[in-house]
Amino acid sequence: MLAELYVLTGREAGKGISASPGVPTIFVGRAATNHIRVRDPQASRVHFRVDVTADGLVLRDNNSGNGTFVNGDRVDGSRALADQDEIQLGETRIRVLIEAPDERARWERSPASDAGALEDSLADASQVSAEGDLAPAARDPEPGEADDDPDDPDDPEEDEGEEDDAAPPASAPPPAAPQRRALREVLPGYRIEARLGGRSRAGVAVYRAQQASLDRPVALKVLLARGPGRERDVERFVREAKAIARLPHPNIVTIHDVITRGTLRVIVMEYLGGGSLADLLEGGALTPDATLRVGEAVARALAYAHAHEVVHRNVKPSNVLYAPEMEAYKLGDFGLATGPGQARAGDTSFIDLPLEGLAFVPPELLEERPGADPRADVYALGATLYACAAGAPPFTGRTAVEVATRILRDDPPPLEGAAAPLWPLVRRAMAKVPADRHVDGAALLHEVRACQAMLARAGAPPRAPQAPSRSRA
Repeated sequence: MLAELYVLTGREAGKGISASPGVPTIFVGRAATNHIRVRDPQASRVHFRVDVTADGLVLRDNNSGNGTFVNGDRVDGSRALADQDEIQLGETRIRVLIEAPDERARWERSPASDAGALEDSLADASQVSAEGDLAPAARDPEPGEADDDPDDPDDPEEDEGEEDDAAPPASAPPPAAPQRRALREVLPGYRIEARLGGRSRAGVAVYRAQQASLDRPVALKVLLARGPGRERDVERFVREAKAIARLPHPNIVTIHDVITRGTLRVIVMEYLGGGSLADLLEGGALTPDATLRVGEAVARALAYAHAHEVVHRNVKPSNVLYAPEMEAYKLGDFGLATGPGQARAGDTSFIDLPLEGLAFVPPELLEERPGADPRADVYALGATLYACAAGAPPFTGRTAVEVATRILRDDPPPLEGAAAPLWPLVRRAMAKVPADRHVDGAALLHEVRACQAMLARAGAPPRAPQAPSRSRA
């Protein structure tokens, strides 16, 4: 179990402490000797404690004068804590964040797990020394230092009727360094709630968070990569932010902000709670109508991008997200995009993509042909629609070399059965020679709509939009 107490409001907002075996009891209150010092006029010197047990966290009120509340209910004695519980003492609110063992195990089972990289990267970020970048961590007083600040107007000397029997000793060891505390501290105003999906090729992790100022959910895309290739990864990260910012469109994921704190780079984007097209395809093939609905949405996004001289170069099911409240699909991840004034050459790292992503790369990018243009996106969307209609990518293999060889040499198997009407559209989009494809997203959109009209005339029953399952946190 990995657990954390994270301060949401008050003078300590943004602080967090990890509940680990090295800190069996966490003390919270007004005194400076607490693990979390809360400078709130309604807080007692030691307001409550949290015991870390084998079964979880247990909160015990320390006979505080004003009481301790969990999810609005006053604690009488003790109470077990659960993930996302909210503790309140006075005007201060503290969130409980608990990562279950099975969630941690899912991260660590993945060969591309970034658990270690995450901790290292955030450790770097926590060393930022610029004033205001980080809230100071809770600490013990230096020898001879008073446990309270005599000049603090919010710090009354004593609370009547308060018992100090459970106060932590002045020599209590400082809390162990938490694994994820730094991320919460470096990003004040955002409450990290869960991790979404897996680690990307470029060392990027995505988190669901709550933006406190606007009380809305957002997605935080955090760059974790470090080492010799970090400069290239930062360049790609910045490129993605600029590309999306230049492309406001209903079918392109909206970017709200870019945060730079020390070594940390974060893109704040709209949170789409419906997961990705890749999640949906885990349940099998889509109907022709649903496939064309995906095609229309992504082709609209590409038509707009191509009109602004932006080539996405990474269209695939995992980069097509679903917004259930709008019943819309949106294109995301512009990290490999090229724009006006940028060289449109191939990227030698395409062969390093995971197999699920490599299956949608057009031949010219694998061969590093110069002048990659909008027709590369047309191919990738054609391959994505093939996967929607067939329930599997057009090319598969056990290794990256095997998949790449089939992309360069073989034709995709024809679509049959219910998906057969889509085959002419997909076959042209996936032509090996770029000149044989639709010239850009707008041309492909025109044919998608023509295919929709053909199916409608044939009497295909209308179908409501299908919401993908949520991404696994």
